[in-house]
Amino acid sequence: MTDSQPTTARTTLTERTERRTLAKRRRRVWRNLLFFVVVTLAIVVLSLLNRDEQAIRSCRERMEYAVRVFQEREDKGEPPLPLLPLPDKDTRADDAERRLMAWRDHTHYNVLYSERVSRVREVGVCCCLHAHTRLLWPVGRYVVILDVPRRRYELRWMDERGFAGRADDLELRVPGQP
Repeated sequence: MTDSQPTTARTTLTERTERRTLAKRRRRVWRNLLFFVVVTLAIVVLSLLNRDEQAIRSCRERMEYAVRVFQEREDKGEPPLPLLPLPDKDTRADDAERRLMAWRDHTHYNVLYSERVSRVREVGVCCCLHAHTRLLWPVGRYVVILDVPRRRYELRWMDERGFAGRADDLELRVPGQP
């Protein structure tokens, strides 16, 4: 009997050591898996935030260009444009024409805004056709507004709730907007 006890004790010790090692490996695997998931989620969130900001920045640049053109024409006393003004083509880009047309497709232009000028304080000139979705902030769009008494064009960011409340007053009824 004395010979079997050391063998059993060694087996039990070996089993406990193996179980402990296995438990450590499991914890390490779960920790690594959790780390991988957290890092992947962080990368996805940062990518989405970056995409949203790039889209909004690009839209803002286009709208700022339109405000400059509208204001220059207003300062010179020229009539409103029948189409949304587009920047000069970028000769370096092969798809410049496609990008310029996409700009017009992205923007709702109120061609008749000049007819409302005598009756209102502010009139909407153009806005983003589709609202910009943002991951962590409210959905919204850029709106170009003519301040009639001052004869100044302004670019404003409006969240969707604010835009929906002012769309009729600004004469910017976007297709598909409730």
